[in-house]
Amino acid sequence: MSLEELVAITKDVISAIISKPKMAEKLLSKPPFRFLHDVFSGITTTTGFAEGLMQGDELNSASITDKSAKIAYLEKLFNFLGVCTGKSYEVRAAKVVAGLEPENTNIFLTAFAEAASDSSYDTNAAVERCLNGEQAGTG
Repeated sequence: MSLEELVAITKDVISAIISKPKMAEKLLSKPPFRFLHDVFSGITTTTGFAEGLMQGDELNSASITDKSAKIAYLEKLFNFLGVCTGKSYEVRAAKVVAGLEPENTNIFLTAFAEAASDSSYDTNAAVERCLNGEQAGTG
């Protein structure tokens, strides 16, 4: 699937959940960290999905300034979704922070939004498992 097709799907799925930030093709084609943080935060606020996973400075994108902190934030989200859904995702935090592999980033964004819309997942248990150190694929 082309990046343009993935962006269109991501835009549709996320726009059905949140209105801000605006799902602009330019932002989805090479998503900056702040945009990603705003998307994940917006989905969590609207749906309650992954609530409690991020704590302290992680809740404010302005507090996450260096590359290692951005990677840690994204890895925490990637792990959470894997623990929650039992699936693995072909997305690497270092590549996302560098603006590379936008196709995989869009696939992950769509998967996160779809999982947030699916009430069959026990998000509270998944958050607890992640905070206790469980890694996706080990539980």
